Amino acid sequence: MKTQLKVQTEEFKQTELGEFPSNWEIISLEHVIKPDRIKIKVKDFSGKEKIVKKIPFNTGKIVFRNKKGTSTDLYLSDAGHLLTSKINFHQGAVAITDEKMVATTHYEFYKTLDNSDMLYLWYYFRSNHFKEIFAEEIKSRGYKKEANYKFIKDFKIPLPPIQEQKKISYVLLTIQDSILKTKILIDSFKELKKSIMIHLYRFGAVSFDESDTVEIKETEVGKIPKNWDCLKLRNLTIKIKRGASKKTNDKKGYVYLTSDYLTDEGIITFKNIKFLDPSEIKSSKNYLLENFDLIVNCVNSLDKIGKTAVFEGFDKEVVIGFNNYALKLNLDIVNPYFIKYFLLGNGKKQIQKITNPAVKQASFASNHLLNVDVPLPSLPEQQQIVSILSTIDSKIHVEQNKQKALEGLFKSMLNELMTAKIRINNLEVGT
Repeated sequence: MKTQLKVQTEEFKQTELGEFPSNWEIISLEHVIKPDRIKIKVKDFSGKEKIVKKIPFNTGKIVFRNKKGTSTDLYLSDAGHLLTSKINFHQGAVAITDEKMVATTHYEFYKTLDNSDMLYLWYYFRSNHFKEIFAEEIKSRGYKKEANYKFIKDFKIPLPPIQEQKKISYVLLTIQDSILKTKILIDSFKELKKSIMIHLYRFGAVSFDESDTVEIKETEVGKIPKNWDCLKLRNLTIKIKRGASKKTNDKKGYVYLTSDYLTDEGIITFKNIKFLDPSEIKSSKNYLLENFDLIVNCVNSLDKIGKTAVFEGFDKEVVIGFNNYALKLNLDIVNPYFIKYFLLGNGKKQIQKITNPAVKQASFASNHLLNVDVPLPSLPEQQQIVSILSTIDSKIHVEQNKQKALEGLFKSMLNELMTAKIRINNLEVGT
């Protein structure tokens, strides 16, 4: 597919919504969309069609109910319509239908008129520009509960010519396709990592083809190579400390590391940094982290507890937060990254077993953590295993950064294109 962008100057005009290209219209929504649905009484609903449950703001995709029954009247419409949540339309709750479906009367189905591209409107209604227009209308007219057609039909929006709408949709859809492909690649790398971790911690640093040649023994952690040891984590730990609850602020000082800094993949990310209050610094020196300390999250929600990472190479002094343990391991016999990968993978079941699933915050005690069983090959083999897994992690990290960059690009382009700050009217798309 070839694309070519021609650059040329163009006249703009001042409108009630700001400055826009001279060939863009300022038009009311009643000249862009019209309600198009059939109302169905409760007693007349067959139960065959899917019932809309919600439209998440972040995706603009329809989520359906699991149950087929209804106790309220419904609207029925076909594929190829815009579906809006009357309650949350001002926050971008709009989707495109791709099949026949029903929704409660808190939703509205619209057909687009000939001057409008449906995909363009789907993007536009989720843009900041439309949300700002909506907010201004609410200020002047009030907003009770639901944005029905009567409420929104007089909203004025900027509308490019239909061909330019389609070009804008094409650009935004292309970026979204790249985001989706990147996400699929990230998910495939993660699945690959899971399978490789299972293999490495059962057969060691050998290829899949060589696994049949490895002598295996049964241990507390399951099957492992015969020449490996199986030890308690306490046998590998020189010292364990738990952080204390401290007052924080936004000033300089010791960084206060909480579980929010730990990703599910075992990486420490310093964002929205909080520092210890100056009055707390002197008493916190005992909680300072050292390179290669193993951080294990011990207080969190049940689905998040047990996040693990290795502290290394940060240029700031960091204090361990109260919801984490810091383990100083014996580096003469163990690579801390080997333990990190084990606890995040094959050892996760043990973490779940020692966790007390409290109503608000799950937790586990340090003596229970130290009693976790760990498989242990020689240090060189540990390093081999870590090298394999960290290589996959690097690929995941590269793709995650790419995804973030694409999401930022999409957000920027969505608003710039809808306000004509970036023009693509001369973009030629061909095969």
